[in-house]
Amino acid sequence: MKKILSIIALITAAHLYIGYYVSLDIEDPRYMVFIKKHPTLKLRFENIYTSDRDSRSLDELSEVELKTVQDYCKYRLGIVTRLESQAELEACKER
Repeated sequence: MKKILSIIALITAAHLYIGYYVSLDIEDPRYMVFIKKHPTLKLRFENIYTSDRDSRSLDELSEVELKTVQDYCKYRLGIVTRLESQAELEACKER
């Protein structure tokens, strides 16, 4: 019984602290696994800046894309931001 509980605890901790996103490179799409900076039940994240051709400014992003970038910054990079300036967006473009 202790072994089963230990396995369940390990799986839960892994789910809370491990995430991934898919690289958007046309030639070589791949899964990028990372350790989250904050625990969350969300596993799959999106980095809209994995391709150099999608370098858009803050004004060009929709509300959904802003939320996507905020989630990525918070859980992947540990940057909690409201994305009110281009400098904050540039900090979130880190790979």
